[in-house]
Amino acid sequence: MVFARAPESGRVKTRLAATVGDARALAIYVQLAERVTRAVAMGPWALEIRCAPDEAAPSVATWLGRRDGVVPQGGGDLGARLTRAMFDHFASSTGRLVIIGTDCPAVDAQVIQHAFAALAGADVVFGPALDGGYYLVGSGRHAPAIFDGVPWSASDTLEVSLRRARAAGYRVAELDPLRDIDTEEDWAAWASATTAEAARAQRTGTDEVPARDG
Repeated sequence: MVFARAPESGRVKTRLAATVGDARALAIYVQLAERVTRAVAMGPWALEIRCAPDEAAPSVATWLGRRDGVVPQGGGDLGARLTRAMFDHFASSTGRLVIIGTDCPAVDAQVIQHAFAALAGADVVFGPALDGGYYLVGSGRHAPAIFDGVPWSASDTLEVSLRRARAAGYRVAELDPLRDIDTEEDWAAWASATTAEAARAQRTGTDEVPARDG
C-alpha cells in the first residue's frame, strides 16, 4: 500500500519548498512518487494506492496509471489514516500488509520483499528513516496501538512507535535505515549518491546501477 498526495504546488514537500521553491519541490515530489510507485509495482503482490486529499482520487489514478482506481486516505492525522488503512485491509484479508510513502527513493521491490520476509517471524516491521521517522511499516495483523499518540514528523517518531509496539506485546523487526527526502540537503545527498553509482556502473561497463546491500 502506497500513501501518496496529489501533485499540487504548495501542498507537497513543504519543507523542501522552503528552500527550493514550490515549483522545484513539486517536480521533485512527482519524480519521487513515480519512481517509488513504479519500483514497488514490479513485485508479486497486490498494490493499492491511498491518496490525499480524498477528492483527488480520480486524478491521482490517472497520474499514476492505476486503472483499478485509487482509494482515498480519509480524514485525521497520519496515525488515524494508517490505522484506517490497516483496519480496512485486515477486515477483508488475512494477508500481510506493508505500507510506504513516496519520500524514500531507495524503496524498491527488494525492500518490500525484505519487509514481507521479516513479517514471517514478527508481528510488525519498521523501516527506519535517518531523520528518526520511518519510511515503511508492515504488519501481519491489525495493530493500531503502534500509531497511538505518535508525534509525526519528529525526531522520535520511530522510537515512540517501537515503544507502543513492544508495550502491546508485538514481536518487532527492523529493516536497514534509509534516507527520506524532506529537505534540500536530503535531495542533494540522494542526487550525489545516484550520480556516483551511475559513474561506477559506467566504469564497470554496464548500464545497470549496482544493487544496494540489504
